Order: sequence, then structure tokens, then C-alpha cells
Amino acid sequence: MSPDSDGSPTVIDLFCGAGGLSNGLEQAGFRTIAGIDFDRHAIGTYRVNHPNALALHRDIATVTSDEL
Repeated sequence: MSPDSDGSPTVIDLFCGAGGLSNGLEQAGFRTIAGIDFDRHAIGTYRVNHPNALALHRDIATVTSDEL
């Protein structure tokens, strides 16, 4: 977790589901930059709930640091 240009810490939501954790973190002052989930329905909802974050429909074991 590193601070963003505005000073807010940035996070990546692993196994994000529809984005409930991301939502709570954003309310606490964090900036979510990405969410990753294997469930296509969940990641579809995540995309709607967090349009400014990268939403990856992937098996987490296959995601590389370059993609993030």
C-alpha cells in the first residue's frame, strides 16, 4: 500500500466480489485501484460499483505484477 498523489493510500482488492470491501476502504479514505475475482458475475458488478478501478476477471494465480 503506497500513498497516492493526494496522500490517500492505494489498495488492490483481491477476491473482490461485488466490491464491498473496496467500498468500505474508500469510505475510510483509501483509493482502490483494482479488483480481482474469478466469478464473472461478481466482477461485472464490481465494474459497475467501481468504474475508476481496474476490474480483472481472472484466477488470481495468473495475474502478474506488470498487469497491475
